[in-house]
Amino acid sequence: MEDLYLSILPPPIGDPEAVASEDPGGQTQGTASGVRDDGARDGLHLGRVQLNPALHALYVRAEGALLDTAEPVEDRYFELRPKVGAEVPISTGYARGSYEVRIRRGSSFDIVESTTTHIGDLSLQLPLGGVAEMLAAEHFARGILETAEVDPGREYFFRLGRFTRHRHSLGLHLLPGGRADAIVGGSLDVVELDDQSAFFDHEQQAVSVQLGYEVRPALRAALGYGYTRIPFTVERPQVESHLHSAFGELRGEILPLTNGALSIGYSSQTSPNAGPGGTRFTGLTAAGRLEKSFTPSSSLTLAGTRATRVSGFEQNAFYVTSAVEVILRAALPWSLALEAGAGYHRNGYRTLASSIGAPRRDEIRGWMLGLGRPLTRHAFMRADYRRERRDSNIDAFDSRSNVLTAQLGVGLFAAQPR
Repeated sequence: MEDLYLSILPPPIGDPEAVASEDPGGQTQGTASGVRDDGARDGLHLGRVQLNPALHALYVRAEGALLDTAEPVEDRYFELRPKVGAEVPISTGYARGSYEVRIRRGSSFDIVESTTTHIGDLSLQLPLGGVAEMLAAEHFARGILETAEVDPGREYFFRLGRFTRHRHSLGLHLLPGGRADAIVGGSLDVVELDDQSAFFDHEQQAVSVQLGYEVRPALRAALGYGYTRIPFTVERPQVESHLHSAFGELRGEILPLTNGALSIGYSSQTSPNAGPGGTRFTGLTAAGRLEKSFTPSSSLTLAGTRATRVSGFEQNAFYVTSAVEVILRAALPWSLALEAGAGYHRNGYRTLASSIGAPRRDEIRGWMLGLGRPLTRHAFMRADYRRERRDSNIDAFDSRSNVLTAQLGVGLFAAQPR
């Protein structure tokens, strides 16, 4: 699904989506067995349709911001995640979909206990006469704890409210023959939140064009241009913006046993309704993810991004995110799988904050450790611990979080989760 979406429409340069499950502390919850995907397919077959049902059961013990301030609170709850994936061939193409529900019980907070999360994805790849293919994707999410759906840059981390998100994408992949290709596409991303939440309704409209070239088998280079518009809203007129991006991209097997994607570009953003100092951004933006494999079950991943994000803080239209993360996955004796990582995240603002007379700046440092083990071909267990600290030059936004999750998963997985 991720690769299909990226081929439909490269997001504004340096803006990879982090559509992840967020716990009350703002940390992505561990949901993986620790077993790497070997590409094997499994599932139930009903005619031409392949179904992959699964159920994950989690126990979560968390400390993190959740209520009206950044002050952390403690919580414990159980979570069930029934999920089903489906794939069906269409002519020489295919359609894929998935739907997941997250049900939480035992929480001390009604905001957690009473909210069920729904996440759905649908994608279509349909060849058109051998010279082109149509690419389409639809993403839907409704919940409260999954704050990355609303704001992947993580300004929004307390005073949570229920949200609904729809992302529609459509593109055309032109295949004239030889080693060159082209992709044109567009997307509409709409986020709506309850009035009491600390963030706001907004939408992003984007179009792009990309010219690609197959440098060698499994390695593609591309040059592209993207335009993103954030329309005016009465609720928050400051975020009305226009963003132009020119970028170069390299995707595939970049070095032997090293796969990933690197994108570097130059962006220009104008936000005429923002406060003084925050009406314009020009500069380098980037996004990248590299995975070096040592064995079929051991790897080292380095990921980073620099991008602008919409802001709900005072008179800012946007803030600039710079982040880097490193993750080690390794096989251990007794079929155990280790996952360990650390990350640094910085959000910088442009307008003067009223409380300190200087632009706001948040720095987030964290680390994680996870251990998983397959029980059978269709079951695994896993435990994860994540710890994080947010330091801001505005004391009201200082916060900390730590999250312990224990998980049991069963199902017919289309690919082993990671």
